Amino acid sequence: MLITRIAVCLAVIPLEAVPVLAQSSSPPPMSQMAPGDVASAAADAVKTLGSAAKDKLFVRDLLGAPVSGPDGGTVGTVADLVVIPGGRVVAAIVATKDKKMGHIPVPFSVAKISNNAGKLGLALPVSLSELKGMKEVQSLAHAIPRKQ
Repeated sequence: MLITRIAVCLAVIPLEAVPVLAQSSSPPPMSQMAPGDVASAAADAVKTLGSAAKDKLFVRDLLGAPVSGPDGGTVGTVADLVVIPGGRVVAAIVATKDKKMGHIPVPFSVAKISNNAGKLGLALPVSLSELKGMKEVQSLAHAIPRKQ
């Protein structure tokens, strides 16, 4: 079964809700939040998760998952995910099997998540060498903050 949307987080954030959340007013500062604010947010999260039950997973389930190229062969693993505030996954960092290629960022919008017999994987529409040669992917690599 192919999962077309994912929910990521440490506490499962549905991605399809992100644009709506991003357009709503900013939450009050932490110092001004009341228990009712947290309860309301929890109720909204339950409602959203219920509507996306079959399309959710945890980040930990995708980290380390095999990455396949267009021919179906394994080309690496998911080393990390780049997530922006609000929970949107922007890129997957692929640790390639070829040590000379190293890590390559892949725009998450073009990767397909697969679930074969309960094992998650990520499929790429083009080869790693094609990705690495794209100026836009090189720009993406430079735009991603480096770990300290």
